[in-house]
Amino acid sequence: MVNKYTSPRVLFPGTINEALELAARENSPVFWSGGTAITDRPESHSTLINLPKAIISLRMINELTRTARSETGMEISSMVTLDRLASISRRILAPGIFETLTLIGSRPLRCRATLGGHIAEYFIKSKSDQSTCTHPSGYLVPLLQLLDASVEIRYLRERARRKPVSAVKRIPLTLLEGEEGLGSREIITKINIPAGGWNFVVVECLPSEDNSASPLLFQALAKVEKSVITDWRIAVMDGTGKILRNRETEAILSGHSLPLSEKDISSLENGIKGLTESWENRKKDQNTVLRLTHYFMRKVSEQY
Repeated sequence: MVNKYTSPRVLFPGTINEALELAARENSPVFWSGGTAITDRPESHSTLINLPKAIISLRMINELTRTARSETGMEISSMVTLDRLASISRRILAPGIFETLTLIGSRPLRCRATLGGHIAEYFIKSKSDQSTCTHPSGYLVPLLQLLDASVEIRYLRERARRKPVSAVKRIPLTLLEGEEGLGSREIITKINIPAGGWNFVVVECLPSEDNSASPLLFQALAKVEKSVITDWRIAVMDGTGKILRNRETEAILSGHSLPLSEKDISSLENGIKGLTESWENRKKDQNTVLRLTHYFMRKVSEQY
């Protein structure tokens, strides 16, 4: 039996509107940014890559490659590569971004992978088995959620008896779940990260008890003013793609003075145990998160 493979139709729009119009005319099109997600998954028992029938490359759209910073925050277009993002001064980047970028694959991969593709692919893979990935998927997503980032999405809005028009919606990253957040013919065009005044961050990636190939990712932020914790946030993710975060846990220490009292520390420990209660058969991972939280708070106390 001979398998037949046909080359895909590759389209190169010059604007976002043109890309959306092409997507509306094609059957099951795939937007191509860095291409790491598509070329990462060859068919089993085959050395060939199973490419889609229609690929819409975003490489020629210059408006998707810009970055801007103001007093209110940072705006990053979706086609900015992870390597280019890492080259921006750490004094300009939001806290934790540079540290997280260094955990994502090798530099050749980061030179291809784009920020928009990194985010979009996470929400696709989170529906399936993340352990099948050959490189870390979505490592920036939990941190961007902690930073209150939002995404700008462009799409064509249908109108009765009239030509569809380009429309924009802005969604907090925490709500970008499933097809309601990002449809197959929608494009992430920008990521907005507000200035949050965070002055302490810890990013750690350690082996997981559940699967040695799926590391445990720990990210935490704190905002301290005059020895008072005005805000702190924590997110944990492993190879399953699920982000563990709990607002009630984060509210435990808000408004508390440093150094923390024994009562504060006890409340914190209980909150972390509640955060990781879904890992009831993974005591080692639970203890790792608890240890990293203690380390984070100890570093904060030493600084202030």
